[in-house]
Amino acid sequence: MKEIEITRESYEQIAPTYAQISANMSETLLAFAQKFLGALEPNAEILDVGCGPGRDMAWFENHDINVTGVDFSSSMLKLAREKVHGSLLQADVRNMPFEVHSVDGIWCSASLLHLPKTDSPAALLEFKRVLKPAGILFLSVQEGEGEHLETREIYGENQRFFARYTTPEMTAMLEVAGFQILEDYAHESRDRIWICFLARAGSTS
Repeated sequence: MKEIEITRESYEQIAPTYAQISANMSETLLAFAQKFLGALEPNAEILDVGCGPGRDMAWFENHDINVTGVDFSSSMLKLAREKVHGSLLQADVRNMPFEVHSVDGIWCSASLLHLPKTDSPAALLEFKRVLKPAGILFLSVQEGEGEHLETREIYGENQRFFARYTTPEMTAMLEVAGFQILEDYAHESRDRIWICFLARAGSTS
């Protein structure tokens, strides 16, 4: 889809600025990261899907978690390499290069929202495929309705595609994909409302 390619190319251009703006995890996100860790088994292996410049991945590594970072932007991955030690892969979240039931957890913060809503179910099913039975998923998206390309003044004319969701809408998508919602929470950050989900993968493949 052309909107995804436009978004990817924009991130190739704006990666340094984006990394600077989003350098710190919010208190709410840190709280969910701790809950995510608490739901994992010892010696867990996780994916940071949409790892961007490596901020969250570095935090997990500092907590002795084995993390592989995945992103669709080579510029983002280049910046991430400056912060993290684990593997980094450029890949599409709808078709990731991992075996069935191969990871204990997936951390997907502010990434699924760059897919059109028609593609989000495929991405969630891919998460379910890769996660071990009872594996843990963290997912955050922006609250709202609709989907379209947007610009932001600080990024110039670079466009990014956003799809926004209501809590019932995303809850239903997760459940259809085979996830059990453990917790959801909405909070405001940078003039946007974010919906965060902690979910457990069902036992069937």
